[in-house]
Amino acid sequence: MKRTIIAIMLGFALLLSTGLVHAETTLDVWLVDWTEDTQKLFEEDLIPAWNELHPNIEIQMTWVDWSKYDEKLLTAFAGESAPDIFQTGAEYAWQLATKGQAIAIDRYIDNYPERDDFYEGAWGVTFWQGKQYGVPYLTAPRANVYRMDILREVGINEIPKTWEDVLLAAEKSTIRQGTRMVRQGMTDGHWQEFIQLLIAAGGQFITEDGRTDVNTPEGKATLQYLVDRFAAVSPPGTAQLAQSPLPHFATGKLAINYGNQGPINQVEKYAPDKIGSIGVGVSVPGGTKYKVSDPSAVRGVALTFTDWLAISTQCKDPDAAWTFLEFMISAENITKYNRSTWFMIPPRRSAAENAEWLELGPLKQFLDVFDEYGYPFPAFPETARVQKVMIDNIELALNQKQTVDQALQNMEEGINKIWAEAFN
Repeated sequence: MKRTIIAIMLGFALLLSTGLVHAETTLDVWLVDWTEDTQKLFEEDLIPAWNELHPNIEIQMTWVDWSKYDEKLLTAFAGESAPDIFQTGAEYAWQLATKGQAIAIDRYIDNYPERDDFYEGAWGVTFWQGKQYGVPYLTAPRANVYRMDILREVGINEIPKTWEDVLLAAEKSTIRQGTRMVRQGMTDGHWQEFIQLLIAAGGQFITEDGRTDVNTPEGKATLQYLVDRFAAVSPPGTAQLAQSPLPHFATGKLAINYGNQGPINQVEKYAPDKIGSIGVGVSVPGGTKYKVSDPSAVRGVALTFTDWLAISTQCKDPDAAWTFLEFMISAENITKYNRSTWFMIPPRRSAAENAEWLELGPLKQFLDVFDEYGYPFPAFPETARVQKVMIDNIELALNQKQTVDQALQNMEEGINKIWAEAFN
């Protein structure tokens, strides 16, 4: 009898070692932020490490393109074939919650001891109406990135702090020859920048009763600043910079860029001798030109776009899915993921502090700005439709085809109509 039991145990061990024992659970995982290095990381490191810890839970990876993500996800849910775990963007909390695509994970988070290691600016995008629907995985704050060598050429020696300072720097660093742009002082106003500046001015993009506050003194100051900056840098009729195989910020044809840390990586790659001249900061209405209702409410804001991981409502084993999420967002593994995926900022403090690529001077500045001013991208319904309303009206205002007041009124009416439909 003993020999029989021993033989059975040895046989089972042999099956385990050869991978012939079938997993009891299979988790389908979709990622949309990935590179070839990301795929290699999962295939050669993370999945083998997971298999050693959990041989009874098989992981099947699917690499999805952002351009096809929405269609693919909706089709999968409609066909009862949704992934068990999927990566999603900063603006998706409303959709996942209200359309029943992701489970609330509060019961797991309540017992998760490493919650406080995550940056609030990243953690906040995973909520809708007080419930949490996922965990941060990759984060990309927004800030102004400056070529200080160019600004010093025109007499500006410090990182601009106020909107008035940024406007002056953008204007002075712009070079035009007639209607041809030779060097652009700053990128044009963007809908994301509008939201960031509105919040910095003390305004709200979405209120507690589900309406927008864009048509307020704060909204007017924000849009007027963007219009003034556009007029100073690239007034209507100006030909834009010619396309180039090299990024304009790296070549010095763009002096100030609003966005994520990408331009810093571009300079490191294409103009490494200029890396020490980069500065990073956020700006607020601090002079006398752009009036706000309550100057005491003005604050620095680095609007933070965080892509995160959710557990599908069609997942048959949420406990197993949560176990895999914990594995993926451990300090060690989330660092590996962000290193392999465009050298982004890990949303965990301990991971970011030990990310060697963030030791580069301007990237360290970017991390410091995120740590101090990080603000989660506000969750709201129908992001794509709202985005179009904003883009259309901001563009009309920038090109002086409608006044700031008209643009804000149209924006407010359009957004509130969309949200009234969504909330009802």
